[in-house]
Amino acid sequence: MFDIDLLIAFAFMALLFLRHVAILKKPNKINYAPLMIAIGAIATLVHFIIHPDPSNIVLLLRESLIPLLVAVIFYIIMNILNQTKESYSAKLHNEFTQVLVKEISQLKKFILDLESRMTEYSQEDRRTQLEIQEKFTADVQALEAIQANQIEFAKKFDNIQEWHESVSKSFAYFSEVQLPELDNVVHKHIDLLRIAEQDHYNKLTQLLEKAGESRYDIA
Repeated sequence: MFDIDLLIAFAFMALLFLRHVAILKKPNKINYAPLMIAIGAIATLVHFIIHPDPSNIVLLLRESLIPLLVAVIFYIIMNILNQTKESYSAKLHNEFTQVLVKEISQLKKFILDLESRMTEYSQEDRRTQLEIQEKFTADVQALEAIQANQIEFAKKFDNIQEWHESVSKSFAYFSEVQLPELDNVVHKHIDLLRIAEQDHYNKLTQLLEKAGESRYDIA
């Protein structure tokens, strides 16, 4: 049966080992392996110093070295667990790094694709704006041409209206003034022709009468 000091040392080492295992998966854990060696060495020295019967020094040394041996065993196991945890963490870190690199590559590809699409959309939008601007300019020019034609048509219409008013005035003047005068002149000429015809008829009648009288005298 072990002495009380050894049992206390074993209990401390067991608690320290369980504590080490409990916090093994935590990111900011404390490595208790060196402390385990320290507890084993202290327990060995304490047991060797306070042992009441130093008659069998070999047995005392063997018994005193048991805590150190147990501490070394726990130390090896704890280091193995640490190495396993670090190896697993390194593997996870490597896998995470690969996944992160892959995701970054895909993200970069997506960003490049997005930039390319945005450039295409920007160019297409620019072309659409230019087409709309050209169409708007053409519409404005067409409206200006229509407005100019309307102004020219209005001027021509005003000229036609003035010409129509002038013709109407001339026709009214002809109808009201010149036509009656012309009618009077025509009537005068007709009267003169009638008079001349009557005079000519009278002269012919006189000549015929004279000719008839001359024929009668000869007979």
